[in-house]
Amino acid sequence: MIYPEIRAIAMGFEGIRKLILIFYLEREPNEDDYENVSDVAVEVLADIEFSEVEEKCVFSTDILLNLNSLDCWVYMRKEKVV
Repeated sequence: MIYPEIRAIAMGFEGIRKLILIFYLEREPNEDDYENVSDVAVEVLADIEFSEVEEKCVFSTDILLNLNSLDCWVYMRKEKVV
């Protein structure tokens, strides 16, 4: 589910009550991005039945180290630090 515009994906949990996914993008999100994050959430929900899911697509040019990783990074592309 990774494509070039995705810079990083963070995942967080509040027990098994809530799953939080943040897709950090190198551009403003569009409808396909929101559909993609929803597809990923469905895949996770197939294994763990969370009561609630929060999905976010965020445009950011900030360095990856400054982004919120929640509980963990699921994906982080290699980027040059300028």
